[in-house]
Amino acid sequence: MKTKTAVLWLLCIAILLAGARVSYWTFGRTPTAQKPRAQLVARNSPIGGKQALPDKLAGSPVIGNSPIKWMQVLPDQLISSPVIGNDGSIYTATFGGAIYALDSSGEVRWTYHVDPHEIPSALMRDAEDNLYFTTNAKVFSLTASGGKRWETDCAPLNPFPRVVQEGALTRDTVFTTCGENFAALDTADGRELWKVPYTFFQYNTTPVVLRSGAIVLPEDQRLAAVDRNGNSLWNFPPPKYINPKPRPALSLDQMFFSSAIAVGPDESLYLGSGDGEFSSFSAEGVLNWTYDAGPLRKIFFTASPVITSDGTVIATSTEASVYAFTSTGELRWSVHVGSGVKSMIQPSPVLGSDGTIYVLTAGKLLALSDLGTTLWELPLPSDAVTSPTLAPDGTLYFGTSDKTLYAVQTTSKELMNSAWPKYQHDLWNSGSNF
Repeated sequence: MKTKTAVLWLLCIAILLAGARVSYWTFGRTPTAQKPRAQLVARNSPIGGKQALPDKLAGSPVIGNSPIKWMQVLPDQLISSPVIGNDGSIYTATFGGAIYALDSSGEVRWTYHVDPHEIPSALMRDAEDNLYFTTNAKVFSLTASGGKRWETDCAPLNPFPRVVQEGALTRDTVFTTCGENFAALDTADGRELWKVPYTFFQYNTTPVVLRSGAIVLPEDQRLAAVDRNGNSLWNFPPPKYINPKPRPALSLDQMFFSSAIAVGPDESLYLGSGDGEFSSFSAEGVLNWTYDAGPLRKIFFTASPVITSDGTVIATSTEASVYAFTSTGELRWSVHVGSGVKSMIQPSPVLGSDGTIYVLTAGKLLALSDLGTTLWELPLPSDAVTSPTLAPDGTLYFGTSDKTLYAVQTTSKELMNSAWPKYQHDLWNSGSNF
């Protein structure tokens, strides 16, 4: 009982830290009389600027075949996994309420500002490079040139705003948390199509869309699936579900979902739990299998898993171990690669077309083989805070806690052709499996 209580206290502390982070950005910043606007930034603007390599990186023998192409320092810490546009543009969001567009050389093209009291979500884009994101109060869509297409108010407002609100995107619909609800909006004009009530405070709120059109959403201690019209399909645990016998030293043992979902080629769902479990579910919400990494060892899964072309599921834990599972739950290999990132936002791995697994841990970027051996590593002066993405030219983009966006050249020539090679599936961050 004492051990279980300690684990619960650790989780409470993590949630309080997340709340403190939101409180800082909500109340600790001086408000401005600035209305949402699109603002062009000159190519040589002092807003950021490509930087020379710091001493920790310059001349490093481990850079090898993966040199840093450029680094762009922005006014605030990045919050969004970068989105890559059709023309190679890089789009990202920051805690300070700004959306940035950069060209492939790292120069800032434009900036769009929202209310600095509102924290933008991870970005998504569509086929025309229109961008979509959510704040604590609204849902926005921008053009590729930084103009506002539409905004939709979220009412009633959620009294417990999340650090990051997430979404998923199909050709004509954006699915996202909106105030106290989970909503579907028309991509053309932001018109609300439907909404369903949503729990106030979640550890993770990232939806995915299956080929059937079903939307699956983690809600702390349950998974929920609705159809394309918002009608409930299933919930896990189902009614009359009998929890398995608690693991040793635990008096209660209910999984609570803490990572985004990866979707396999057969529509199986893979995600991690904040109590040291990693699980697979069918598209109908039936538990396939669970791997126990051990809650008593302070191992949690909060980063999205990814899936290789042969169906191997790659997951990372908060204590910087990488796990490779077969689709049936057998552990192929695991490797400890360093120290965990000290952040509530854990970066996910990304898979390259040549089979390389790119992993961000505390103070470094690693390239692993498909067997988990280290191919090379690149030291970084600060921890990564966004999940990386891999552009078609082999450039890896990610943000770090010192407000820097990195562009690192790799030997991979694009994302792996697999069911789920990166956070939210693709270069669009669409979260859609079709």
